[in-house]
Amino acid sequence: MSKYFLILAGVFISLNALSQTGIIKGKISTSEGKPIEFVSVVIKGTNKGSLSNVKGEYLISEIPEGEQTILIIYSGTNSVEKSVNVKSGQSLILDFQLEEKVKELQSVEIFGRIEKDYKSDFSFSGTKMEMKSVDIPQSISTVTKEAIKDQQAYRLNDVAKLAAGVNQFSTYDDITMRGFRNSEFRLINGMRMTPNFWSSPLLVNIERVEFLK
Repeated sequence: MSKYFLILAGVFISLNALSQTGIIKGKISTSEGKPIEFVSVVIKGTNKGSLSNVKGEYLISEIPEGEQTILIIYSGTNSVEKSVNVKSGQSLILDFQLEEKVKELQSVEIFGRIEKDYKSDFSFSGTKMEMKSVDIPQSISTVTKEAIKDQQAYRLNDVAKLAAGVNQFSTYDDITMRGFRNSEFRLINGMRMTPNFWSSPLLVNIERVEFLK
């Protein structure tokens, strides 16, 4: 007799625990009304959660009664939080519309030349930023891509003769500027590099060459 009493008592306790919980269900869609699949719907602070199906529908059962916070998470959209009051034995319907997350990319400045001649009015090497040549207190000679193309220049030594005061010192990567030998210092896009003395660098994909004197 006592065994039956214990079994019945266990059943009543389980039913009582279930009666202290509620259900939240609903549909998740885009701002245009299209259902979204595989959206994570969780109850914060608990292990209760669900994923929306192909129709955008979700259901979470056995949620403890009281104030709960429902969290909607989906990649590419802004997460949504909503506080709800869950009542025991009640089924609460909550529909959500998710908006696409808009990310602002870092601004990028692109500089180019409209001119198609050998003249260049700006420089990068003197200040590591674009400035007009007349505003830079240094002597800079520029060989543009038009000059490189027309001269069919293949290596750096081929364009050295196009800049005033610049001469090729030897057949290697070795030039002089205003009589001073320079074979160890180079900048590519503002970054210092170590040249190979035995061969002059190729001008493939090089837009311009600047000689800073």
